[in-house]
Amino acid sequence: MVRNRKQPRKLVDSATQILGDKMEKRWGRVTHGPDENVRIVQDHEIVRIGALEVRAIETPGHASHHHVYASEDNLFGGDVAGVRLGSGPPIPPFVPPELQIEFWLGSIDKMRALNARNLYLPHFGKVEADLPSHFDALEERVRRWAEWFRDHMRAGHDEAQLIPKFSEYEFRDLLADGATEAQWPDYEAADPSFMAVTAALRYWRKHHADQL
Repeated sequence: MVRNRKQPRKLVDSATQILGDKMEKRWGRVTHGPDENVRIVQDHEIVRIGALEVRAIETPGHASHHHVYASEDNLFGGDVAGVRLGSGPPIPPFVPPELQIEFWLGSIDKMRALNARNLYLPHFGKVEADLPSHFDALEERVRRWAEWFRDHMRAGHDEAQLIPKFSEYEFRDLLADGATEAQWPDYEAADPSFMAVTAALRYWRKHHADQL
């Protein structure tokens, strides 16, 4: 979070580059709030709301500014904790421009270390599976998806080729891990697969060009 009233424009412009004319339809009009209502939190800083204590924990990987929030036995995981619909598996929302795999894996370790009993995701709700298995499945998919993109980039596939290839790969991956075909449109709406392509291409080219 930043105090400068003009800064939300940067976030909106960045998201608009990805979503194009779907931006306003998906999120509506985005504007700033009063500066006095914005609080910048640091890693492990505690915010008190009445008798409630909430700890902010810096968890980059999905985005550099990402935090999760812990209170008692509850963890509010944000996107770095995955997208999970119903009985389907967790998937990592790879999105540009700040995907960073090593940071994401470190953030999963941070969340594991909290030993929370309850995990709540923005997409969508409380995780009913046991949390160790959730984080294990999420970590495995972060690693495997990243390697899938690396291998296809090595094979010379460009963005236009990778968008349908990865969509099919993710679809088959979800079905193999317990999701139903009926859940696929909702997964795709919550975490559009095309964004993972742009994110992964940028990640490998920026951070590990020597591996391509």
